[in-house]
Amino acid sequence: MFAVRVQPPWNGNVAGEPKQLHRPRPIGGKCQGGVIRKTLNDDTAELLWGIRTPSTLLSDPSLFRHPAHAWQTSEGTVPVKLPVALAIVIGVVGGVLTWLYVGPLAALGLFVPATFMGAALYFAAGGDLPALKKSVPATVWGVVMGTVTLIVVGTVSGAAMTGVVVGAGTLVLILGALVPLLEFVPGAVVAFAMTVGWGLLSSASGTDFAFKTGPFTVMLISFVIGGLYGWVGSILVGKLIGATTRTPAAAPAKAVA
Repeated sequence: MFAVRVQPPWNGNVAGEPKQLHRPRPIGGKCQGGVIRKTLNDDTAELLWGIRTPSTLLSDPSLFRHPAHAWQTSEGTVPVKLPVALAIVIGVVGGVLTWLYVGPLAALGLFVPATFMGAALYFAAGGDLPALKKSVPATVWGVVMGTVTLIVVGTVSGAAMTGVVVGAGTLVLILGALVPLLEFVPGAVVAFAMTVGWGLLSSASGTDFAFKTGPFTVMLISFVIGGLYGWVGSILVGKLIGATTRTPAAAPAKAVA
């Protein structure tokens, strides 16, 4: 979700863009490219898309539709656009993590795709601290159920029985959403699929809990690091946006006749 101030800096002055909306904004109403999920206070609405950064930003959600749109702080400054900040932070941190995984920490066998997916799930869950508390438990649940499924798969033979076991494991996995802590189903499904897939393709045993070869250990650590990667990344993005602001030049005074 994206908490967005409802006074966007652009008022339909770019060709093809709608005029900005004004209060009151009903739940479900559209606001410059998003649908309002709930109002947070007099001038703030939560949209059904986007990323909530730690900064307090005035924003125009149509940024992603027109390059002329920029993000603005309440002081009227014009910082770097959010996609640029995300690209810099996620790219740099992702590169460092990949280097660690295939270099100094290679003996641990951590899985780069699982870490990147953990970060993506964090942003998909909302991109803030509550999202971290929602995405990490869901991915842990997915890894646990994936491991249990691999253990059961090891006791049967044949493609048909493997499919039955995986299907049953998926059923139990989804039912976990009845527990509030595990309600973020996408996180659980992704972690489950990656754990089971990695185990089946590598012929790993679900009872193997060693580093590098154990599906549970490798996936659990990789996904948790991924969630933290996303959380730290969102903080750095907010700081980058705030640190690269500039104050617009004052308009020249009109000559007095």
